Amino acid sequence: MTNLFKRTELANEVADKILFTSPTSASSSGLFLAAPRRTGKSTFLLGNWRWIRLYGTP
Repeated sequence: MTNLFKRTELANEVADKILFTSPTSASSSGLFLAAPRRTGKSTFLLGNWRWIRLYGTP
């Protein structure tokens, strides 16, 4: 993978919101990314968010 612009703060924020389970709900949260084509949605998930969840903040 090429050099990425690391968005660790955003990745941590998104991960925390997705992994949060409300005490009043039986289900967990989900994620829907909406943006124009070729704006980095997949790159963000594969590069930034995945790295944060697997290895922690670099």
